[in-house]
Amino acid sequence: MSDKALRQTVLPPNSADIAVAMDLVEDRMSGLPAGVIRDCLDPLKAPASLLDHLGWELSVDVWDREWPEQVKRRVLAVSEEVHKYKGTPYSIKTALTALGVAAHLLEWWQEGGSGVPGTFEITAYANEQIFADGPVLDTRLQENILSTISATKPKSRGFSFQIGAQFETSLSIGLAGRSNAFTQPMGAMVLPESGATLSAGTMARGVAFLAQTVEPVLPQMGAVPGCAATGRGHSFLSLHGELLT
Repeated sequence: MSDKALRQTVLPPNSADIAVAMDLVEDRMSGLPAGVIRDCLDPLKAPASLLDHLGWELSVDVWDREWPEQVKRRVLAVSEEVHKYKGTPYSIKTALTALGVAAHLLEWWQEGGSGVPGTFEITAYANEQIFADGPVLDTRLQENILSTISATKPKSRGFSFQIGAQFETSLSIGLAGRSNAFTQPMGAMVLPESGATLSAGTMARGVAFLAQTVEPVLPQMGAVPGCAATGRGHSFLSLHGELLT
């Protein structure tokens, strides 16, 4: 322990080095303007370099370092609300909205529901290109969506899902199909026919639909593509499946 350190701390000379180090750090932090510390904990004002750390600080359940800055700030901003209402449809929708995903949830007892007690159906459509180096319905976003649903839903509930991307464009390109994916907690979720990894913690069988070119390549499952030149339309893709817990 240096003489300089001893002069800067109010701890007794026989204090442990770690105690002295912590005291010196606290002394430095107390000298910072209160506004600087407050802004570092504000999702909308914190420096971009601190957002990943803030995600840990706020116990965000699903986080991706590759998200663009605006998505990270949105997820952080709703973190408290998501934790407050976790296990409710509101929490699921709020968490997905931060990812630029619109969700519709149908309980088993509602009209059109599955009728299977303790389950629900969810349709989630991405309307924002989160990852600039991939399609709108990027496999990383698919993983984010499924992980977010699993993290915010009641742990005892199983669900069926439809994940898709929907956005306005001058050329409407659509493809749809049903893979009857069946998922259960067994490891990485991989769609064997497409090779797309969707979600950590689950194994799935199915087919992923990805819009990577103007002429998407359809997996071998008899899906029917449709293209129509329109002044205003929607391009959509979809993945269907079930998750049981």
